[in-house]
Amino acid sequence: ASNTIFDQQNRTINGTKIPDNVKIICIDEAKSQSVDPAVLSRFSIAIDLRSISKIDLLSIDHNKERSRDIESKIEEIIEFDGEGMQNWQQKLLGRIIVDGDKLQWQKSEFVKDLDGKETKCSFQFKNFSKQQQRQILELFNQAKIQGFINYFGYEIKIPQNFSIKFDQAEFDFTGILGSFSTSSSRIPQKITLKIHKNIQALDAIGDKENLVTINSQLFDQLLVKKSIEDLKYQEKKGLIEEHKNQTLKLFITEKLTPAQLYCLMFNAQKHQVSLELYFAKNVKIDDKIFFRFYQSSIAEIPGDQDILPSPASPVSPDSPAFLSSAQSRIIISNDVEKAFNDLQQKLKTSDDSSTKQINVVNIEDVLFSDLFDDVKHQITESSGKRYFSFQKQESEVAQNLKKGEVVVLKGKFPPDLLSSLHEQILDLKNQYPNLYFIIEEDILQSSKESSQLVWLDPKRYSIAYHRKEEKIQEIPILREDSACVENQISQDSKQEAQAFIMQRKSKLKELLDKNSTLQILGHSGVGKSSLLREVKKTGFVNQGDVEVYEELASFELWASDISFRKTKILVIDEFNVDGSTNFTMFRDFADAKTDSADQSMRKIFYKGKFYQLSENHKVVFLGNPHNYGNRYKHKLFLDCQIQEWQLMDFSQSYIYEKILKEPIFDKLSQQIKRQLSEENFKEIAVEAIRKYYENNQKKSDDESDL
Repeated sequence: ASNTIFDQQNRTINGTKIPDNVKIICIDEAKSQSVDPAVLSRFSIAIDLRSISKIDLLSIDHNKERSRDIESKIEEIIEFDGEGMQNWQQKLLGRIIVDGDKLQWQKSEFVKDLDGKETKCSFQFKNFSKQQQRQILELFNQAKIQGFINYFGYEIKIPQNFSIKFDQAEFDFTGILGSFSTSSSRIPQKITLKIHKNIQALDAIGDKENLVTINSQLFDQLLVKKSIEDLKYQEKKGLIEEHKNQTLKLFITEKLTPAQLYCLMFNAQKHQVSLELYFAKNVKIDDKIFFRFYQSSIAEIPGDQDILPSPASPVSPDSPAFLSSAQSRIIISNDVEKAFNDLQQKLKTSDDSSTKQINVVNIEDVLFSDLFDDVKHQITESSGKRYFSFQKQESEVAQNLKKGEVVVLKGKFPPDLLSSLHEQILDLKNQYPNLYFIIEEDILQSSKESSQLVWLDPKRYSIAYHRKEEKIQEIPILREDSACVENQISQDSKQEAQAFIMQRKSKLKELLDKNSTLQILGHSGVGKSSLLREVKKTGFVNQGDVEVYEELASFELWASDISFRKTKILVIDEFNVDGSTNFTMFRDFADAKTDSADQSMRKIFYKGKFYQLSENHKVVFLGNPHNYGNRYKHKLFLDCQIQEWQLMDFSQSYIYEKILKEPIFDKLSQQIKRQLSEENFKEIAVEAIRKYYENNQKKSDDESDL
């Protein structure tokens, strides 16, 4: 009856409002501390006084030293509920918002409770995942050393003496699910929870137009909707709050984390939203916790027959039925390029699509924001004030789809990206009628379903199995002749050094004339990078006939260079050190013929834009040999045959002239040169070069000494 005294808002006692400046203090004579969340959650602060004896209290006035002792025994309890939020730092410590050109911190309730606390504190946290708990402990252990938490440059002071406790269970599902009832409950609560399992055919679901697709990647829209308005970043109500006092229907395509499930239930209870959850096939949830909310199975009926004319089944590319199956907008194949060639042929001969431009996206290194829209920001100045301005930038994929052009996404989809595309996959018929998927998967000839699309009705995609052909003969590796050391430096060393570098330049030009892409491998110090620097400086034939761009950071400048008859080289150095990029944006480009008439494969999609390249655009990858430690074999080089040129050590004359004589001997003072003639210097150089060659021969997998 007195619960209204402790409400967070509109506190009343017997119907009379309690003023905001009145503090409520309760003294509990219980011998054991209450752990009931229904009780503790009503108090901002809880203090455990059990460790203080009656003698302690009587001696306070007589002994100040004793008084300080007693104060140290008082433990102030600060409770905090993580609510299953994925961004635990924001939940626990507060949000960072944009204010003008600065980031402002909005303190959380937990931080507000910490303000001015100097006594011993017990932080009692609940509804955080095990991983989050470990991260919280790590954060507070570090803060204990420095006396504060560094949060985006703000210092959050913490008590010197504190302890951290987490609930034994990660998430209190039992407590939160007590707020929900099923339709069969005798005493129904205000909100209900209904769970349907193993759903694939969505047409069997009533009111499917209002069904929202959710998985771990799409979960955030339940809590907040982000938008850009008037160049400002805005956050609006999420789907759950939008459905306050209504029913929200969700199609859950993949397993949610326990934190996400709890967060969903917590916020539905908070906003009084009834839930109808349709879990896709093979999506697991804890039967012990949710069993009472399960509904009887839904009878499955056939899906949209105009989306896919035939059920998914392995189809031979040689069979007449293959072209019919290629009409499917989603193709699962063990050979993406063959599946694309078949689809392309079908599109070119179809009355509906023969005149449409075909845009190809090799998907391995693509982000979801690259495909549809991305948010860019910059600091601008107006009326003497600086502020962040945000702008939504629509991808050329989205633009081309709106223009009615065909877009084909092909390759080995990163799992997170494929999950983010579930909404588009389900809406191919209406919103994306010209969007096609070719998904690489290690299927067998007998495969009937995709392991990556278990959640999707197999009638919505086709499976195109291709027999593996005999291994195509690989392009021979080109190896430079090994250098040898003579007993003396040649009298024509200057001319020989020049001839050596000219021979390398000539070979590089010859290889690039035949190939769009090239990989140059060699031990450190053999001159891979210096060769490209020389080409940039002097050109192939004439100075200025080559433009060299360095690294992917220069991709747009390289791709946008339309200078006539000039070779444009994009150099990617140390390419096989980092395995985070697959380089498959160059997959079609690498296979493009040198014939200038063949331009379709020279169109590259990179960071939201399509770039039409010419036969004068080249890509050169520089790296160490494959047998170096921790070197990666990227997917581009697994999918395509890219010419490999292996460089050996510099010639003796080149080392003498360019590495020893010019930078060392030529810069000696005349006084030293009178004591050290060039002939004596050459004798020293011969011995140094011999040792250098010998050391390199001994080290097959290590860097050279040059």
